[in-house]
Amino acid sequence: MKALKKYPFFLILLAIFFCLHGFVENYELIFVESLFVTFFYTVACIFSLYILSFVLLKQNVVAALATFFISVYVLFFGAFLDAIKSISFFGWMHSYKSFIPISIFILWLLLFLVKRKENIRIKLFAFFNVLFILYCLYDVVLLSIKVRAKTNIDAISKMNLNEAKSKPNVYLLLFDEYPGYQSLESDFNFKNDLFYDSMKINGFEFLYTSSNYNNTFFSMSSLLNMQYINKPYDSKGITTKDDFARLTEIKNNNVTACFKNIGYQINNLSIFDIGDAQAAQPNLYVTTNTDLITNKILYKRFFKDIGLQQLSKATKFNFFFESHFLKNEVSNKNIEQRIQFIASNKTNKPHFTYAHFLMPHFPFYYDSLGKRIETRIAISEELLYNKTYFISYLKYVNTAILKMTNQIISKDSSAIIIVLSDHGFRNNKDSFLSANQFNNICSIRFPKVIKHDFSNLKSNVNLFPFIFNQYFGQKMHILSDSSIFLKEKR
Repeated sequence: MKALKKYPFFLILLAIFFCLHGFVENYELIFVESLFVTFFYTVACIFSLYILSFVLLKQNVVAALATFFISVYVLFFGAFLDAIKSISFFGWMHSYKSFIPISIFILWLLLFLVKRKENIRIKLFAFFNVLFILYCLYDVVLLSIKVRAKTNIDAISKMNLNEAKSKPNVYLLLFDEYPGYQSLESDFNFKNDLFYDSMKINGFEFLYTSSNYNNTFFSMSSLLNMQYINKPYDSKGITTKDDFARLTEIKNNNVTACFKNIGYQINNLSIFDIGDAQAAQPNLYVTTNTDLITNKILYKRFFKDIGLQQLSKATKFNFFFESHFLKNEVSNKNIEQRIQFIASNKTNKPHFTYAHFLMPHFPFYYDSLGKRIETRIAISEELLYNKTYFISYLKYVNTAILKMTNQIISKDSSAIIIVLSDHGFRNNKDSFLSANQFNNICSIRFPKVIKHDFSNLKSNVNLFPFIFNQYFGQKMHILSDSSIFLKEKR
């Protein structure tokens, strides 16, 4: 008991609690090895702050408590802000202009008290040590409960191995927010004939399908699990909690389970974590792995809410601005290179490769001739609804698709290649055409020139059941087609 009053165990306990609590909240979405890396950096930062506090304050007890209060403020900044925003009584504190000064004043007041009041310091040592021991034990109990109640997708991944005789490599090239032919013609007055004709020459067949959801997380979960989302959600106001549920479903999806079941290697070049493979590259829109824990710390939450674009205009921190908003471009380029490497290198096992490109999704980094658009212009809100820039970027994407598919065909001619989008174009200020938000692109190149019956394939949810039935001798059920319009509530 004396040790609890004498030694600041709460500093290391704070780091343990921060990582453990985040792991419990986002269980199944965090890789354990990454969690230990986050824990190491958290401990290193807290320890460094303690050394600095000790040098400045010259007192071990005061330095420990000062480190604790500052660390809690930084690590749980977003959590505190969200808690305040959930209480209508504190409406006057919901903006940064009021929350920041008041919270800093409270932090200064706590530091002042521990500096001046010795009796308070001794009591706080014991209190925080006991409190965080209890917090950590409580999270351990919650974690054990979650481990036992691990989420399971409906068990449709069992396949008849004896019937799966032909095993070509399969490439799923997903292009985010690529509109279908109908949408481009009606909303943009643009006929995509040149691209369609070029793909058809290379053996691709275009299917006039629709996405089942106008939201990436829902659409990809439905596609990769070959079923509609059956968990409770409000289509009139999907939340961050719904996103996390979809991320879990995508990570544990049935399609990759099916391919693994018949001896396939899985190459994850997507923006999501899949099985034991982390997302290929950081991007602007999908928070994965330990970022789910650290996204509420002070600087990350501040940048997210205030916006790096506005901050860079005021401070001229162009480096941070550029590096942040170029994430999608870097991700797209990196994935394209890895596709080329996979296609060029033969392996003993067949592979299923899922690549997710954040294009022609906004930001629009290039024009139709491949000329780089200045970053500040590319990510400006004016371009978000600019049809001219979108079509110009779409033409650039068409060139990239043709280049990529040509290389796969030249190196891996017997592969199944799927060029697909998760939904159609959604940023339409002129009119709210919900039907066209579901009009997506779907093109498939099969290894043999065989006439296929596509009559049952009208939406994305049935794409992989169709492929498994056609090429792997399975008898998967084809679902009724439906498109479900979703509104976001953030």
